[in-house]
Amino acid sequence: MRKKAETDGDIPAVIQNEMSSKESRQNWARLIQKIYEVDPMICPKCWGKMHIISFIEELDVIEKILRHLGL
Repeated sequence: MRKKAETDGDIPAVIQNEMSSKESRQNWARLIQKIYEVDPMICPKCWGKMHIISFIEELDVIEKILRHLGL
């Protein structure tokens, strides 16, 4: 509907985050757990607690990884 009304570009693709990185990580894990009913911070193989090391945010790096995986 936004595309037909030519307002599709009015909505930013990325919304700036006002939270700290720690709050963002906690919020991300909480939302995934709520939606999929699984804790994304628990290893599905050994059930140990996992930690986020980093986030990949650079588009060219993400595209390179996805191309390598055939996605």
